[in-house]
Amino acid sequence: MRHWDDNLDFVRFMAAVLVVVVHVFANAVAHNPVAFYGDLLASAGILIFIILSGCTNSLAYRHKRRLPKYTQLWRRAATRLFIPYLLWTLIYRGASLASHGQTPTSFVLWHNLGWHLFTGDGWFHLYFMVLLIYLYIAFGASFRAVRFYPRTTVVIFALSPILTTWLIQIGHIKGALNSFLFLLPTSWWGILFIIGIFWARHAQPVQWVQRKKRQGILSVLVVGYFGFYSWVATQLSHNSQWYIPDMILRSIYAFLIFLSLYIIGQHLIHRWPATKAWWHYLAGRAYTLYFCHPLVILIFDQYNAQGQLLNTHQVGPLLLELLGVLVVSLLLSSCIDGVVRQFLKIKLAKKVFA
Repeated sequence: MRHWDDNLDFVRFMAAVLVVVVHVFANAVAHNPVAFYGDLLASAGILIFIILSGCTNSLAYRHKRRLPKYTQLWRRAATRLFIPYLLWTLIYRGASLASHGQTPTSFVLWHNLGWHLFTGDGWFHLYFMVLLIYLYIAFGASFRAVRFYPRTTVVIFALSPILTTWLIQIGHIKGALNSFLFLLPTSWWGILFIIGIFWARHAQPVQWVQRKKRQGILSVLVVGYFGFYSWVATQLSHNSQWYIPDMILRSIYAFLIFLSLYIIGQHLIHRWPATKAWWHYLAGRAYTLYFCHPLVILIFDQYNAQGQLLNTHQVGPLLLELLGVLVVSLLLSSCIDGVVRQFLKIKLAKKVFA
Protein backbone atom coordinates (compact mmCIF):
# COMPACT_ATOMS: atom_id res chain seq x y z
CA MET A 1 0.00 0.00 0.00
CA ARG A 2 1.37 3.43 -0.96
CA HIS A 3 1.63 5.87 1.92
CA TRP A 4 2.02 9.37 0.57
CA ASP A 5 0.75 12.89 1.05
CA ASP A 6 0.42 14.60 -2.34
CA ASN A 7 0.78 18.07 -0.83
CA LEU A 8 4.36 17.24 0.13
CA ASP A 9 5.25 17.14 -3.58
CA PHE A 10 4.60 20.87 -3.82
CA VAL A 11 6.62 21.50 -0.65
CA ARG A 12 9.56 19.44 -1.95
CA PHE A 13 9.72 21.24 -5.29
CA MET A 14 9.42 24.68 -3.71
CA ALA A 15 12.17 23.80 -1.22
CA ALA A 16 14.42 22.99 -4.19
CA VAL A 17 13.53 26.34 -5.79
CA LEU A 18 14.41 28.16 -2.56
CA VAL A 19 17.83 26.48 -2.52
CA VAL A 20 18.47 27.63 -6.10
CA VAL A 21 17.45 31.17 -5.14
CA VAL A 22 19.98 31.22 -2.29
CA HIS A 23 22.82 30.06 -4.53
CA VAL A 24 22.01 32.43 -7.39
CA PHE A 25 21.66 35.43 -5.05
CA ALA A 26 24.79 34.58 -3.03
CA ASN A 27 27.22 36.79 -4.95
CA ALA A 28 24.85 39.78 -4.99
CA VAL A 29 23.80 39.84 -1.32
CA ALA A 30 26.34 42.52 -0.39
CA HIS A 31 25.39 44.78 -3.31
CA ASN A 32 21.64 44.37 -3.78
CA PRO A 33 18.90 44.73 -1.11
CA VAL A 34 16.58 42.51 -3.16
CA ALA A 35 19.24 39.77 -3.15
CA PHE A 36 19.81 40.23 0.61
CA TYR A 37 16.15 39.89 1.58
CA GLY A 38 15.54 37.25 -1.12
CA ASP A 39 18.39 35.22 0.33
CA LEU A 40 16.89 35.51 3.82
CA LEU A 41 13.44 34.59 2.52
CA ALA A 42 14.81 31.50 0.76
CA SER A 43 17.19 30.48 3.55
CA ALA A 44 14.68 27.91 4.81
CA GLY A 45 15.10 25.68 1.73
CA ILE A 46 17.71 23.25 3.08
CA LEU A 47 16.00 23.02 6.47
CA ILE A 48 12.66 22.24 4.82
CA PHE A 49 14.34 19.40 2.92
CA ILE A 50 15.45 17.91 6.24
CA ILE A 51 11.95 18.17 7.74
CA LEU A 52 10.62 16.50 4.59
CA SER A 53 13.14 13.66 4.87
CA GLY A 54 12.02 12.82 8.38
CA CYS A 55 8.38 13.12 7.35
CA THR A 56 8.35 11.19 4.07
CA ASN A 57 10.38 8.28 5.41
CA SER A 58 8.00 7.97 8.38
CA LEU A 59 4.70 7.98 6.46
CA ALA A 60 4.76 4.20 5.92
CA TYR A 61 4.67 3.71 9.72
CA ARG A 62 1.92 6.19 10.47
CA HIS A 63 -0.83 4.77 12.70
CA LYS A 64 0.84 1.35 12.71
CA ARG A 65 2.35 -0.70 15.48
CA ARG A 66 5.25 -2.03 13.43
CA LEU A 67 8.52 -0.12 13.67
CA PRO A 68 11.28 0.41 11.12
CA LYS A 69 14.44 -1.63 11.52
CA TYR A 70 17.51 0.09 12.89
CA THR A 71 19.05 -0.40 9.43
CA GLN A 72 15.85 0.55 7.56
CA LEU A 73 17.29 3.25 5.30
CA TRP A 74 20.91 2.10 5.09
CA ARG A 75 20.52 0.52 1.65
CA ARG A 76 18.65 3.58 0.34
CA ALA A 77 21.36 5.83 1.79
CA ALA A 78 23.96 3.86 -0.18
CA THR A 79 22.15 3.53 -3.52
CA ARG A 80 20.07 6.71 -3.77
CA LEU A 81 22.32 9.13 -1.92
CA PHE A 82 25.94 8.03 -1.62
CA ILE A 83 26.51 6.77 -5.18
CA PRO A 84 25.07 9.94 -6.82
CA TYR A 85 26.93 12.02 -4.23
CA LEU A 86 30.22 10.30 -5.11
CA LEU A 87 29.69 10.84 -8.84
CA TRP A 88 28.73 14.50 -8.42
CA THR A 89 31.69 15.10 -6.11
CA LEU A 90 34.03 13.92 -8.87
CA ILE A 91 32.16 16.03 -11.43
CA TYR A 92 32.39 19.19 -9.36
CA ARG A 93 36.02 18.63 -8.42
CA GLY A 94 36.81 18.23 -12.13
CA ALA A 95 34.74 21.30 -13.07
CA SER A 96 36.49 23.38 -10.43
CA LEU A 97 39.91 22.37 -11.75
CA ALA A 98 38.85 23.01 -15.35
CA SER A 99 37.63 26.51 -14.45
CA HIS A 100 41.11 27.22 -13.02
CA GLY A 101 42.91 25.87 -16.08
CA GLN A 102 43.98 22.54 -14.56
CA THR A 103 43.43 19.05 -15.97
CA PRO A 104 40.98 16.56 -14.38
CA THR A 105 43.92 14.16 -13.82
CA SER A 106 45.60 16.67 -11.53
CA PHE A 107 46.66 15.48 -8.08
CA VAL A 108 44.44 18.18 -6.57
CA LEU A 109 41.37 16.26 -7.76
CA TRP A 110 42.25 13.26 -5.58
CA HIS A 111 44.00 15.03 -2.71
CA ASN A 112 41.93 14.68 0.49
CA LEU A 113 39.06 13.22 -1.55
CA GLY A 114 38.43 10.58 1.12
CA TRP A 115 37.98 13.20 3.85
CA HIS A 116 35.87 15.33 1.56
CA LEU A 117 33.47 12.43 1.02
CA PHE A 118 32.85 12.33 4.77
CA THR A 119 32.61 16.09 5.22
CA GLY A 120 30.99 17.28 1.98
CA ASP A 121 33.80 19.76 1.29
CA GLY A 122 34.13 18.72 -2.36
CA TRP A 123 31.85 21.62 -3.39
CA PHE A 124 29.90 24.22 -1.43
CA HIS A 125 26.46 22.51 -1.64
CA LEU A 126 27.43 18.84 -1.28
CA TYR A 127 27.53 18.94 2.52
CA PHE A 128 23.74 18.56 2.51
CA MET A 129 23.93 15.09 0.97
CA VAL A 130 26.43 13.98 3.64
CA LEU A 131 24.26 15.13 6.53
CA LEU A 132 21.27 13.50 4.83
CA ILE A 133 23.16 10.18 4.62
CA TYR A 134 23.94 10.43 8.34
CA LEU A 135 20.28 11.14 9.09
CA TYR A 136 19.20 8.16 7.00
CA ILE A 137 21.61 5.93 8.94
CA ALA A 138 20.11 7.20 12.21
CA PHE A 139 16.48 6.98 11.03
CA GLY A 140 15.57 3.64 12.66
CA ALA A 141 16.90 4.67 16.06
CA SER A 142 15.41 8.17 15.74
CA PHE A 143 11.94 6.87 14.90
CA ARG A 144 11.98 4.48 17.86
CA ALA A 145 13.14 7.27 20.17
CA VAL A 146 10.23 9.46 19.01
CA ARG A 147 7.83 6.55 19.39
CA PHE A 148 8.80 5.53 22.94
CA TYR A 149 10.45 8.64 24.46
CA PRO A 150 8.97 11.64 22.59
CA ARG A 151 9.59 14.39 25.15
CA THR A 152 13.06 13.23 26.10
CA THR A 153 14.00 12.91 22.44
CA VAL A 154 12.87 16.45 21.64
CA VAL A 155 14.79 17.88 24.61
CA ILE A 156 17.97 15.99 23.72
CA PHE A 157 17.90 16.93 20.03
CA ALA A 158 17.00 20.55 20.87
CA LEU A 159 19.91 21.00 23.29
CA SER A 160 22.59 18.89 21.57
CA PRO A 161 23.24 21.33 18.66
CA ILE A 162 23.75 24.21 21.09
CA LEU A 163 26.19 22.12 23.12
CA THR A 164 27.97 20.87 19.98
CA THR A 165 28.39 24.40 18.59
CA TRP A 166 29.58 25.69 21.95
CA LEU A 167 32.21 22.92 22.22
CA ILE A 168 33.42 23.66 18.67
CA GLN A 169 33.75 27.35 19.46
CA ILE A 170 35.51 27.08 22.81
CA GLY A 171 37.72 24.24 21.57
CA HIS A 172 38.58 26.13 18.35
CA ILE A 173 37.97 22.92 16.42
CA LYS A 174 38.71 23.40 12.73
CA GLY A 175 39.19 21.46 9.54
CA ALA A 176 37.68 18.05 8.83
CA LEU A 177 36.69 17.38 12.46
CA ASN A 178 34.74 20.65 12.53
CA SER A 179 32.89 19.72 9.34
CA PHE A 180 32.19 16.20 10.61
CA LEU A 181 30.71 17.41 13.93
CA PHE A 182 28.71 20.05 12.04
CA LEU A 183 27.03 17.37 9.89
CA LEU A 184 26.12 14.84 12.60
CA PRO A 185 22.46 14.36 13.64
CA THR A 186 23.43 15.81 17.03
CA SER A 187 23.96 19.13 15.26
CA TRP A 188 21.17 21.45 14.04
CA TRP A 189 19.77 19.00 11.50
CA GLY A 190 18.67 16.32 13.97
CA ILE A 191 15.90 18.33 15.63
CA LEU A 192 14.42 19.21 12.21
CA PHE A 193 14.52 15.53 11.23
CA ILE A 194 12.71 14.70 14.48
CA ILE A 195 10.09 17.38 13.73
CA GLY A 196 9.49 15.69 10.37
CA ILE A 197 8.94 12.34 12.09
CA PHE A 198 6.49 13.97 14.52
CA TRP A 199 4.63 15.55 11.61
CA ALA A 200 4.21 12.19 9.85
CA ARG A 201 2.99 10.51 13.03
CA HIS A 202 0.68 13.11 14.53
CA ALA A 203 -0.23 15.96 12.18
CA GLN A 204 -3.79 16.30 10.90
CA PRO A 205 -3.16 18.68 7.98
CA VAL A 206 -6.78 18.77 6.70
CA GLN A 207 -7.76 20.74 9.79
CA TRP A 208 -5.21 23.42 8.93
CA VAL A 209 -6.60 23.95 5.44
CA GLN A 210 -10.28 23.92 6.28
CA ARG A 211 -9.99 26.48 9.07
CA LYS A 212 -9.57 29.95 7.56
CA LYS A 213 -8.84 31.52 10.92
CA ARG A 214 -5.76 29.35 11.42
CA GLN A 215 -4.54 30.25 7.95
CA GLY A 216 -4.91 33.95 8.71
CA ILE A 217 -3.05 33.61 12.00
CA LEU A 218 -0.27 31.66 10.29
CA SER A 219 0.04 34.27 7.52
CA VAL A 220 0.38 37.12 10.02
CA LEU A 221 2.84 35.06 12.07
CA VAL A 222 5.04 34.25 9.05
CA VAL A 223 5.14 37.88 7.84
CA GLY A 224 5.82 39.23 11.32
CA TYR A 225 8.43 36.62 12.09
CA PHE A 226 10.24 37.23 8.80
CA GLY A 227 10.34 40.96 9.59
CA PHE A 228 11.81 40.21 13.01
CA TYR A 229 14.30 37.68 11.57
CA SER A 230 15.40 40.17 8.89
CA TRP A 231 15.95 42.90 11.48
CA VAL A 232 18.00 40.61 13.72
CA ALA A 233 20.04 39.42 10.71
CA THR A 234 20.92 42.97 9.70
CA GLN A 235 21.96 43.84 13.26
CA LEU A 236 24.01 40.74 14.09
CA SER A 237 25.21 39.35 10.76
CA HIS A 238 28.82 40.46 11.48
CA ASN A 239 28.84 39.17 15.04
CA SER A 240 30.94 36.00 15.53
CA GLN A 241 28.51 34.82 18.23
CA TRP A 242 25.53 35.10 15.83
CA TYR A 243 25.58 31.48 14.65
CA ILE A 244 23.61 29.85 17.51
CA PRO A 245 20.75 32.41 17.65
CA ASP A 246 20.72 32.49 13.83
CA MET A 247 20.19 28.73 13.60
CA ILE A 248 17.48 28.79 16.27
CA LEU A 249 15.61 31.60 14.50
CA ARG A 250 16.12 30.01 11.08
CA SER A 251 14.84 26.62 12.27
CA ILE A 252 11.63 28.19 13.59
CA TYR A 253 11.28 30.15 10.35
CA ALA A 254 11.80 26.97 8.29
CA PHE A 255 8.97 25.20 10.09
CA LEU A 256 6.64 28.17 9.52
CA ILE A 257 7.50 28.18 5.80
CA PHE A 258 7.01 24.41 5.68
CA LEU A 259 3.48 24.85 7.08
CA SER A 260 2.75 27.71 4.68
CA LEU A 261 3.92 25.80 1.60
CA TYR A 262 1.96 22.75 2.69
CA ILE A 263 -1.27 24.76 2.93
CA ILE A 264 -0.61 26.54 -0.39
CA GLY A 265 0.04 23.19 -2.05
CA GLN A 266 -3.17 21.72 -0.71
CA HIS A 267 -5.17 24.70 -1.96
CA LEU A 268 -3.60 24.44 -5.44
CA ILE A 269 -4.22 20.71 -5.72
CA HIS A 270 -7.77 21.07 -4.41
CA ARG A 271 -8.56 23.82 -6.91
CA TRP A 272 -6.72 22.27 -9.87
CA PRO A 273 -6.55 18.48 -9.30
CA ALA A 274 -4.88 17.96 -12.68
CA THR A 275 -1.74 19.70 -11.38
CA LYS A 276 -1.15 16.87 -8.90
CA ALA A 277 0.74 14.88 -11.55
CA TRP A 278 2.84 17.90 -12.44
CA TRP A 279 3.86 18.60 -8.85
CA HIS A 280 4.70 14.93 -8.41
CA TYR A 281 6.91 15.01 -11.51
CA LEU A 282 8.68 18.22 -10.44
CA ALA A 283 9.17 16.90 -6.91
CA GLY A 284 10.78 13.80 -8.39
CA ARG A 285 13.42 16.04 -9.98
CA ALA A 286 14.20 17.86 -6.70
CA TYR A 287 17.34 15.98 -5.65
CA THR A 288 18.83 15.92 -9.15
CA LEU A 289 18.02 19.62 -9.42
CA TYR A 290 19.88 20.14 -6.15
CA PHE A 291 22.90 18.25 -7.47
CA CYS A 292 23.15 19.87 -10.90
CA HIS A 293 22.08 23.52 -10.46
CA PRO A 294 25.47 24.76 -9.12
CA LEU A 295 27.08 23.47 -12.31
CA VAL A 296 24.62 25.59 -14.31
CA ILE A 297 25.39 28.58 -12.07
CA LEU A 298 29.12 28.02 -12.67
CA ILE A 299 28.58 28.05 -16.45
CA PHE A 300 26.44 31.20 -16.23
CA ASP A 301 29.09 32.91 -14.09
CA GLN A 302 31.89 31.92 -16.48
CA TYR A 303 30.06 33.35 -19.49
CA ASN A 304 29.07 36.42 -17.51
CA ALA A 305 32.67 37.02 -16.41
CA GLN A 306 33.97 36.72 -19.97
CA GLY A 307 31.33 38.77 -21.77
CA GLN A 308 29.66 40.78 -18.98
CA LEU A 309 26.31 39.46 -20.22
CA LEU A 310 24.43 40.27 -17.03
CA ASN A 311 25.18 42.77 -14.30
CA THR A 312 23.78 40.71 -11.44
CA HIS A 313 24.26 43.58 -9.00
CA GLN A 314 21.05 44.95 -10.54
CA VAL A 315 17.62 43.50 -9.84
CA GLY A 316 16.49 42.82 -13.42
CA PRO A 317 19.58 40.89 -14.60
CA LEU A 318 19.71 39.01 -11.28
CA LEU A 319 16.11 37.79 -11.65
CA LEU A 320 16.81 36.95 -15.30
CA GLU A 321 19.77 34.80 -14.27
CA LEU A 322 17.60 33.09 -11.63
CA LEU A 323 14.99 32.24 -14.25
CA GLY A 324 17.64 30.96 -16.66
CA VAL A 325 19.31 28.79 -14.02
CA LEU A 326 15.98 27.30 -12.95
CA VAL A 327 14.89 26.47 -16.51
CA VAL A 328 18.23 25.00 -17.60
CA SER A 329 18.64 23.06 -14.33
CA LEU A 330 15.14 21.57 -14.63
CA LEU A 331 15.80 20.49 -18.22
CA LEU A 332 19.17 19.02 -17.27
CA SER A 333 17.76 17.17 -14.25
CA SER A 334 14.92 15.76 -16.38
CA CYS A 335 17.44 14.47 -18.92
CA ILE A 336 19.66 12.94 -16.23
CA ASP A 337 16.73 11.25 -14.48
CA GLY A 338 15.44 9.97 -17.83
CA VAL A 339 18.80 8.37 -18.64
CA VAL A 340 18.96 6.80 -15.17
CA ARG A 341 15.44 5.37 -15.51
CA GLN A 342 16.26 3.86 -18.89
CA PHE A 343 19.43 2.31 -17.48
CA LEU A 344 17.50 0.77 -14.58
CA LYS A 345 14.83 -0.58 -16.95
CA ILE A 346 17.47 -2.24 -19.12
CA LYS A 347 19.16 -3.68 -16.04
CA LEU A 348 15.85 -5.00 -14.70
CA ALA A 349 14.97 -6.54 -18.09
CA LYS A 350 18.30 -8.38 -18.17
CA LYS A 351 17.58 -9.85 -14.73
CA VAL A 352 14.09 -10.97 -15.76
CA PHE A 353 15.26 -12.74 -18.92
CA ALA A 354 18.50 -14.07 -17.45
